[in-house]
Amino acid sequence: MIHSPIRSSLTLAPVLVAMMMAPLAAQDVAATSTISLSNLSQQAWHLAEQGKLEEVWRTFEQATGSAIQDPRLASLKRDLNSMREHQQRRRADKQIAFAENVELMTEHLDDGKLAEALADAIFAHDVAEDPDQFMVDPRIQQLTRKSVKAAVEAESADDWLEALTLYRRLDLLFSDQDIYADRAKHVAMHVRLLRTYAPGELYKLHVEHAKRHEEPEPRPYNLDDNWTTDLENINLTMLQQALHQAVQTHVESTTNYRQLLIGGIDAVQVLLQTPMLNATFPVLGQPDRVKPFADYLRTLEQELQQHDGSIGHRQARSHLARLVDHNRQTINLPDEVIVHQFGEGAFDTLDEYSAVIWPHQVPRFERMTKGAFTGVGIQIMLSDDGQLTVVSPLENTPAHRAGIQSGDMIMTIDEKTTAHISLEQAVDQIAGPPRTTVVLGIQSKGDDQTRPVPLVRARIHIISVKGWERRIEGGWNFYVDPDNQIGYVRLTSFGPDSADELDAAIEQLKNERGLNGLVLDLRYNPGGLLPAAIEIADRFLDKGVIVSTQDPRSSRPADRHSASRLRTHRRGDGSTLPLVVLINKGSASASEIVSGALQDHRRAIIVGVRSYGKGSVQHVMPLNRQTALMKLTKQYYMLPSGRIIHRRPGADRWGIDPDVEVRVTDQQVVDLIKARMDLDILRDPNAPPEIATPDPDEVAADETEDDHPIVERADDILDKGLDPQLEAAVLLLKAALVGEPHG
Repeated sequence: MIHSPIRSSLTLAPVLVAMMMAPLAAQDVAATSTISLSNLSQQAWHLAEQGKLEEVWRTFEQATGSAIQDPRLASLKRDLNSMREHQQRRRADKQIAFAENVELMTEHLDDGKLAEALADAIFAHDVAEDPDQFMVDPRIQQLTRKSVKAAVEAESADDWLEALTLYRRLDLLFSDQDIYADRAKHVAMHVRLLRTYAPGELYKLHVEHAKRHEEPEPRPYNLDDNWTTDLENINLTMLQQALHQAVQTHVESTTNYRQLLIGGIDAVQVLLQTPMLNATFPVLGQPDRVKPFADYLRTLEQELQQHDGSIGHRQARSHLARLVDHNRQTINLPDEVIVHQFGEGAFDTLDEYSAVIWPHQVPRFERMTKGAFTGVGIQIMLSDDGQLTVVSPLENTPAHRAGIQSGDMIMTIDEKTTAHISLEQAVDQIAGPPRTTVVLGIQSKGDDQTRPVPLVRARIHIISVKGWERRIEGGWNFYVDPDNQIGYVRLTSFGPDSADELDAAIEQLKNERGLNGLVLDLRYNPGGLLPAAIEIADRFLDKGVIVSTQDPRSSRPADRHSASRLRTHRRGDGSTLPLVVLINKGSASASEIVSGALQDHRRAIIVGVRSYGKGSVQHVMPLNRQTALMKLTKQYYMLPSGRIIHRRPGADRWGIDPDVEVRVTDQQVVDLIKARMDLDILRDPNAPPEIATPDPDEVAADETEDDHPIVERADDILDKGLDPQLEAAVLLLKAALVGEPHG
């Protein structure tokens, strides 16, 4: 075990002076070299904490004298040379990609293909050497004006998909400014209504949209009429209860009935303004019946906007009851339709995490919030041609034991075809009560026959801790650098067993070769259970606060800033282990609590890009005797330093800013995700290889054709420079080990 690099450091100048002193006795030279290198590693660690990554690398690249004989320094220098080569290649690739996308953007703009031109602009902005300068390019300004005009025209023509495509791409291009987010959200509501009540009409829009943009015809929707089933048991009482809870306990004290009622009315008006719903609800095509209801909604909205005083619970209930009654007297849509649409619009005025969980959504919600579910143990996806396909079986599950493999196609579920099925529908049909049987019709690669595979559903435990690569005999290899005993742990979520799984991984590393440093990868981790985050942070901290909750609406002033302070409760086993934590835009909630606490306590170097900014606490409450639920944001998380994680409207600071920023392009992210998904597949060790190992010429040709590198083993990710963030993390830990005792 080595000492932590987090300790008082000496300045760099005395170290260099010591290395240039007159010759000493052989044993003194060795001692001085060791001490100097150790001080260099300390200095480098502190430079990394300040974000001065290039200074870290120069510290070691410029090391001279007897220090260069140290094998760890020699190895680090070789790795630094490889990193420089990777950086040069990526820089050249970005320059080429920028030029190509700008050229395509210009061509598409000239041809009037605005959606395509916006996509090109987004890619060009991502790889631009000076993104801000690119955004003031006259072509960007012209593209923006034309795209906004086209989006407005598409809305007027009820071409919701075209409008949504344009607004969403404008929102991506101007993501830091939130100019087009509201318009995209409004148009998305029309699309959501079509998907719920008129999927056939939405499919026609998709076909027309694909033709216009010269794309393949989309996979047909499952056209089953499910909306009546989905809306069963929805009633006015659960909506009234949800609005009352939101006004009373939502984290923002400005939340009020006027805001919620206006949001709900706007949503119902959108329902009336979506002509493609007429086939499902013919009455919407009868102006003499629609107009009185639309007039009532407009008058009510104006009344609410002009109301001077506050609106109380009783008055809000009265407005809701009269609105439902006016619907019955005019268009007479089912109450469930009006209540559901109103509720969606009302909660859209709150934060993005507050929502009503309607009765048909409750089982799926409960599955998602637990660390286990009842099913057969497979990850599934829809292939490019819409075929339900197995990504990978989960280890020691019914599907795994039955021999289901990655790439197998699920043709039927209980003898019903999976053609045109959605992923949600497939999950709902495959999952079910424990000890019940589901029969999957499986067709393997190269086989024209479908074979029935009966599977008995069981409780499936979701493993949240993964390693560097799977082992053929089962389990994970957690070493990213076995020679230096540097471990790598990917935490994909925070479940009830995550801390125990992390302990097991660390214990495995210690028992196999030892552990000198650890990379904790929290990228793409959306969060999970707060207690799991506390437990994991506690593994690496020996004292202090981990996180607090801020309740702005508390009646006690002290509680508005710290309603509860969650501290470490024992010395963590890894409290002296050199640690680097990886984060990115997909790291949220519990991931931000852990990385933020470790950063505030100066316990780890945080590498990557700024995290998502989801630092709010949601409480789940029953509605209408637990037939429905509501998820409501009631508090904000606060880090030990007092920082608020959550990205509130208008905020210029949120999330966790890394100590060392290492930016990656969207294409690099896509390539890395593809590589990692392939490496994580659970394969049958007895199965014959799918393909023979190609010769180098064939590999080069494949890489050019596929536009992303072939990865046959996990080490290729670092050897080929596919993950700059992980590369920096490993090099920082190797730098921390320079000058430390070997073994």
